[in-house]
Amino acid sequence: MSILCPECNGHALFDESDRCKHCTDGKFDLTGCPGMYVSGYGVLCSLSNAYEFGILPDSGGYMDQAAWFIHALEYLTFEKNKAVKKERPDVGKGRIQA
Repeated sequence: MSILCPECNGHALFDESDRCKHCTDGKFDLTGCPGMYVSGYGVLCSLSNAYEFGILPDSGGYMDQAAWFIHALEYLTFEKNKAVKKERPDVGKGRIQA
């Protein structure tokens, strides 16, 4: 099974001198269970969902959290917002006039 290469986003060449190191034609071959590629993300998604309800993994406030969690949370938030914007381009643009 092949998927769009997550590293180059389907572009096999970044530029003339630098080929993608993860694919040859913009596709990434899954050679095993897809779960092995994303197994840690389930826990991270659960932690991210808990954060939306004000629950943090470590005691203390936002600045007391591990750096990996803050970076992952920022990345997940960015990706989530990007997906929402793609699905619903009107979100965040004020009221739509009928």
